[in-house]
Amino acid sequence: MIDNSYNPIVPFITCKYYSNYPISQEIINLQNTYNADPISYRKVLLKDAKKSLMVHPHPYAEELRDLKYTTQQLSLEIPNTKFKELENTPFKYIDKLEDLEVLAKELNEVTEFAVDLEHHSYRSYLGITCLMQLSTRNCDYIVDVISLRKHMHVLQEVFANPKIVKVFHGADCDIKWLQRDFAIYVLNMFDTGQASRVLGYSSYSLAYLLKNICNVTANKQYQLADWRIRPLPDEMLHYAREDTHYLLYIYDTLRRRLIGLAKVRSAKDPLTYLNIVLRQSKDICAVVYQKPELKSYHYFMTISHHAASLNKLQRSVLKLMLKLRDYIARLEDDSVSYICPTTVIVNIAKAVPVSLFVIGRQNMLNLKSA
Repeated sequence: MIDNSYNPIVPFITCKYYSNYPISQEIINLQNTYNADPISYRKVLLKDAKKSLMVHPHPYAEELRDLKYTTQQLSLEIPNTKFKELENTPFKYIDKLEDLEVLAKELNEVTEFAVDLEHHSYRSYLGITCLMQLSTRNCDYIVDVISLRKHMHVLQEVFANPKIVKVFHGADCDIKWLQRDFAIYVLNMFDTGQASRVLGYSSYSLAYLLKNICNVTANKQYQLADWRIRPLPDEMLHYAREDTHYLLYIYDTLRRRLIGLAKVRSAKDPLTYLNIVLRQSKDICAVVYQKPELKSYHYFMTISHHAASLNKLQRSVLKLMLKLRDYIARLEDDSVSYICPTTVIVNIAKAVPVSLFVIGRQNMLNLKSA
């Protein structure tokens, strides 16, 4: 259910896999508060706008702290197995529960798989995950997470399995989206974006890795496409597959290069740089998703950026408009940019519409000191 309220996000995790630690009492208390009256909890009430959002503990904090990597992923001998051509690789589109359950079993039988997500944020306040792409060494999968949203818990176990490496590229947002939409938490992740940084590449993009490692030119045509549409055209499915199809080969290549870098730099441990990437990847997994607050980084930056060109009254109008926009966006479940672009809000503030300002202040007195 959509929850754009000013209340904390509720992690709907009911079972911890591969763990000797219970779900924290803070999370259980939050779930109990929500379950007591879900409708009231999700209401967007202006009086709640000044709340400081509680950040609940990471459900797998202890498991991440104690995580032990597998012998295979720390091996100095990494096979140079070429990826299969996309056209010659089996592909499965998953939009039924029984197929999702089969997928979970297949993923539990491998030692690593690649993951990516397609996300939409323009017509949603918090954003919505629309597609999940996965690739093993032998098959590509696309999961229609819109159709299967209430069943995605089926994949919670495999993502929490510390013996299976999950390979992402630039996972910072993906990790948060998995938590927010599916209560999926990732243990044992390798981020090829972090590896690119440690290796000192001139670009950290997936397109750069595809071109320089796989000799594949990434198609950027659908980078900003609306991934909510159904059915998805073949071209968009092809684009989505490319994001994970080559990623395990890239993973192998980057591990070899990280080990080679340690040898060149005469590091005492040939796994020095590989361990750095694993540590940075684990740090990303340890981040806890939090809802955006009214007084966000962008709120303060917008005010600061225009402060010099606005007088006191104009700054007051700007603050009020930003608060009003955020409130309407939550109610309508749209992004703040869709409700009103920041440039328009700044122009309104400069015009100092006194009547609007007075009416707005009367209706939002409880935000006066927010």
